[in-house]
Amino acid sequence: MTVFRKKSVMDRVGLLDPHEHLCMDYEYWMRLGREGDPLYIDEYIASFRFYRTSKSGSMYPKQFADELRIAKAYAGKDYPMSILMHKINYRKICTAYRVLEWLGW
Repeated sequence: MTVFRKKSVMDRVGLLDPHEHLCMDYEYWMRLGREGDPLYIDEYIASFRFYRTSKSGSMYPKQFADELRIAKAYAGKDYPMSILMHKINYRKICTAYRVLEWLGW
C-alpha cells in the first residue's frame, strides 16, 4: 500500500501505464518486480478503505479480471501456481466485496 523506491529504479522502469485504467499500479508492481526483490517493513504505515463509488468498489470484477490478465502476461507459463492462487484470490475478494455490498457498505 505504501511504496518507497529510488529514482534510478523509476528511471529504468518508467511511469504508470494510463492504458491500464483499473490496475495501473498492479502492472507497475509487475515491472518493479523485475528489478529485484522488495524490502518488507513489518509495520502498519498505510491502510485500505472500501467505498462503493471508488474504481475498486464499483468496478472490482473488471479490475480483478484485468489484474489476472496482467499476471498471466508477466508470469506466463513459468508460475502456474501463482496464477492459480491469483484466480483463487480473485474469487475470494469478489465474494467479500459482494458481501459488503449486501450489508450496505
